[in-house]
Amino acid sequence: MTRDHQAKTVLPHLQNLLKIAMASGASGAEFLHEQTIQRELSASGASADPFTTTEGEILHGRIFVDTGASATFSVNAALLGRHQASIEKAIARAANASANPGAGPCERYDIQERGLGLLDPRYSTIDGEALQELLELNESEGARPHQLQYRDSHRSRLFVSSNGFHATSVSTFYKLRLSNEIPGRNLPIEEMACGRAF
Repeated sequence: MTRDHQAKTVLPHLQNLLKIAMASGASGAEFLHEQTIQRELSASGASADPFTTTEGEILHGRIFVDTGASATFSVNAALLGRHQASIEKAIARAANASANPGAGPCERYDIQERGLGLLDPRYSTIDGEALQELLELNESEGARPHQLQYRDSHRSRLFVSSNGFHATSVSTFYKLRLSNEIPGRNLPIEEMACGRAF
């Protein structure tokens, strides 16, 4: 999900949810839309399983009432029809919760988007061909091939508050695990590398 898509589609939806929450009796609200794309690859030597991609979107919400009490919810963001019902249920739970005087949405403050998430700008160019190079490096001349597990993720988050501000964060994360055994000794060896850049 690009920031442009967030600004044109997700942000107006979240701002509308803020209006719904306030019209339904909330004294304040916060919403976080989170989208994650995760890609995985497993290989034995240069022989790999199919490259898999999974995507998910979650809407998190915190609803406040006049007593300062609050209630939270998380729902599949793609199920738009459930968003208003989730808000109304959270308002009902908050109304029955213990008072928390002075509590409410986080204070409004200026925020710089750069640096909130560490994004590898090359993420969109890392495809099957780039990962094939990993497999070629993974070829082993030993009796037992190296076992390779690769995973990366791309996370986009958009936060809005009834205090009148929003913030975005986009980040990437990579994880590579390589394992084998010491020849003739049956002792496992493993190496793992993690990072924000490929």
